[in-house]
Amino acid sequence: MKKFFGKLGRWLLGIIVFLLVLAIIYMIVFRSSIKKMTPADTARLTEDVYAVRDKYVNMYLVRDGNNFIAVDAGIKPRNIRGELKKLDIDPERVKAVFLTLSALGVMWMWLSIFADVGVTLLCVLNALRIIYVQRYLRVEKKEKRNP
Repeated sequence: MKKFFGKLGRWLLGIIVFLLVLAIIYMIVFRSSIKKMTPADTARLTEDVYAVRDKYVNMYLVRDGNNFIAVDAGIKPRNIRGELKKLDIDPERVKAVFLTLSALGVMWMWLSIFADVGVTLLCVLNALRIIYVQRYLRVEKKEKRNP
């Protein structure tokens, strides 16, 4: 039984180390891609569409009558407010926000997937351990009854 759990522990440790290495590689790639991002300057693109510059990305405003819909809300609210003042747009006129999938969202999604897979593995391995121990104990009890 000790050999079984010893091998199981080594496999589990190997899987955890592998997932950590993948997460570190992903974060390094993520940082290098952020450095390459160059958002456009704040400006009016068309009659009803505006680009608002943020640190890494652009937020876009689409005019809907007298109000605006924000697409990709950006990262820093202070920067966004300052850029909206440049365009003479009151932040109160932004009535809806449409969020698309961002790089930060993808990173946290993958980390949560790694966590979910880890918890699932632990649950399955624990269930296997319980089944193994129950079978082992039943055999031991049967052996005690026979003599």
